[in-house]
Amino acid sequence: MIYGRDRERAQLRELLDDAIAGHGSLVLISGEAGIGKTTLVDDLIHEARERNCLVLTGGCYDLTTTPPYGPWIEVLRNYRPGEASTASPEWFGNPEKLEKIGSQARLFDETRAFFSSVSAQQPLVVVLEDLHWSDIASLDALRFLARHLEDAAWLLVATYRDDEITRRHHLARMLPALIRESGAARLNLAPLEDRAVRNLLTDRYTLTLEDLERLSAHIANLAEGNSFYVVELLQTLEDVGSLQVRDDHAEVGFLDRVVVPPLIGQLIEERLERLDHSATTLLELAAVIGQEFDFELWLTVSE
Repeated sequence: MIYGRDRERAQLRELLDDAIAGHGSLVLISGEAGIGKTTLVDDLIHEARERNCLVLTGGCYDLTTTPPYGPWIEVLRNYRPGEASTASPEWFGNPEKLEKIGSQARLFDETRAFFSSVSAQQPLVVVLEDLHWSDIASLDALRFLARHLEDAAWLLVATYRDDEITRRHHLARMLPALIRESGAARLNLAPLEDRAVRNLLTDRYTLTLEDLERLSAHIANLAEGNSFYVVELLQTLEDVGSLQVRDDHAEVGFLDRVVVPPLIGQLIEERLERLDHSATTLLELAAVIGQEFDFELWLTVSE
């Protein structure tokens, strides 16, 4: 079940309709970690497959440096040609033939021809996830291919964390040209509204009105509309007994202390490890001051 994303789902459905009709496009889905990008994309994938589209996915990963064309290679690896389908590009899985191509332009042309042939036989949805971890070569390929979607039954979907890219990040530098050249649709996922969180709670639990109001306020204050945090926080509240689920109803106990879900804590620690000592010290001071504070006070206590 998806909450608070009716507008975005409608936009994606419209783009899918256009692609099936032979008018493809690129859509860029951005937002902070845990805001619901993957959930939204999974919903699109489910509908695309229900409508007999071929769906191919590839991703970028933070565990290792993404190799050249990493997400595109994963997309091709997930392609399974049938008897009447287009064969994979000759260079795929063949380093010698890849080396003989000789130029990036020719590689892109052959890749475009492959996807065009595939989409001519069956509407195609290609999903590239987490482009904030992408290599430059993959982004160059995306920019090239995005210019050749208008007359193809092909929807190209790319996700990235906008809070992970600085002005010097290669994706940030490419975005203006990518959007201008392809006319890409953009979906920036904002935090869930309180009403959406409330709907989630009423669907998940049977609560008295008083408990619903208390739990809604607590979740809204801590999770601030981040859907991943909402779900993890609810699970943690159940684990520690602050939210007790009975056979036919649920009861809300003490909510007077902040409980950080273990997985959220691990993700925060992982992010903090990327920072140098001076930045970490500043954040420690800010955390002691409180959730909201005056910037001048922060300057004073940090000297």
